[in-house]
Amino acid sequence: FGEIPLVLTASRLSQAAPDAPAPITVIDRQLIHDSGFTELHDLLRLVPGFLVADWASGSPTVANHGLGDAYGRRLKVLIDGSTVNNPFWGNVDWQDLPVRVDDVERIEVVRGPNGAAYGANAFQGVINIITRSPRTESGSTITLRGGHREAHEVAARFSGPRTDALAWRITASQRTADNFLPFDGEPGEKIERRIANLDVVYQPTVRDELRMQAGTTDGFNLTGTVGDLSNPFGKTHITSNYLQLGWTRTLGTESELSLEYHHQDHSERKNWTIPYGPVDLHTDLNLDTSRDDFELQFSHLFSNQWHILIGAGIQRDATSSMRYFSTDKVYGGTQWQVFSS
Repeated sequence: FGEIPLVLTASRLSQAAPDAPAPITVIDRQLIHDSGFTELHDLLRLVPGFLVADWASGSPTVANHGLGDAYGRRLKVLIDGSTVNNPFWGNVDWQDLPVRVDDVERIEVVRGPNGAAYGANAFQGVINIITRSPRTESGSTITLRGGHREAHEVAARFSGPRTDALAWRITASQRTADNFLPFDGEPGEKIERRIANLDVVYQPTVRDELRMQAGTTDGFNLTGTVGDLSNPFGKTHITSNYLQLGWTRTLGTESELSLEYHHQDHSERKNWTIPYGPVDLHTDLNLDTSRDDFELQFSHLFSNQWHILIGAGIQRDATSSMRYFSTDKVYGGTQWQVFSS
């Protein structure tokens, strides 16, 4: 007899979950709190048919009904409607996202290919991580965690004094963990991450709302295999940045126009030297990726029977890596899409 949740992700329109044209699971704020999970990818263990795994040489991976691999690229992952899939591998760097579990209001998961209107990577489903609005919070929180295998976290969240027009929140944290210990020639993994994000909502008029979300992640993965010259045990420095700017104008009851810009970039740095006779061979695992995305969307309720949404977007991806392309040249591509519901 609980309230039937409204969902946004199935058709990009707000509707009751039973009316959505796709099987959808909602992990709400209460369930997130009760689960005790401290990592975003672990929350997806609560979704029917979803599997979550980790491995010592890369980011955790998520699969739907077992159809996945170490670089799971068949699930589209969004933060407040903007994709965060890696432009190079197509997967999601779950440990590098500049969002903590405490920042999440709910997660909507479209299970299956019904979310294909979201474009590339949406073949097996769409995961939309919806963050908490600064308008719903006030005050400050300090969090300290400790556990087995050097698992430590220190975090702080500050919400500014709200006014009729402005609300903001700042989150910062540092965490470390020994995810895998080296054993009999198998690789190990230790991570350290420092993240910070800012969320600002500003309403200059009754009809307009502006929102800015910015985040950064910095740290390292201590990975590789002791004695392996092709990938020795050592630090890979990780840096990720995220920016989302949005404008929404309310045109009437159940009618609005929105414009969003999203930027993300990700870099990995690991260098070492291989002795080869009298010559030292310098090699690296360096990789740089970036994405810029614009999207325009309009929705209008014409009658009780007709609620229509139309939109268009353009996206530019770029990547460079000496290891994978044998050149410092930047490779990229542009794609566009139109969609309607």
